[in-house]
Amino acid sequence: MSPYEPLRYGTLPDEQLVPLIAAIVDPTGQTTDAAERAQNIIRLVRANTTCIGDMNRGCY
Repeated sequence: MSPYEPLRYGTLPDEQLVPLIAAIVDPTGQTTDAAERAQNIIRLVRANTTCIGDMNRGCY
């Protein structure tokens, strides 16, 4: 598989996504918990995006 294959579907595995989000959270690299914050952001976004439009679960 090509390294660009996951991008075709618009998703990245967590091991690639966490450093990207961590760099956004802490661009200067001064905090020690940037990776943990990134994982929390990923979890929150996934929880909300799986809920959007699912009327059977009462989500909007």
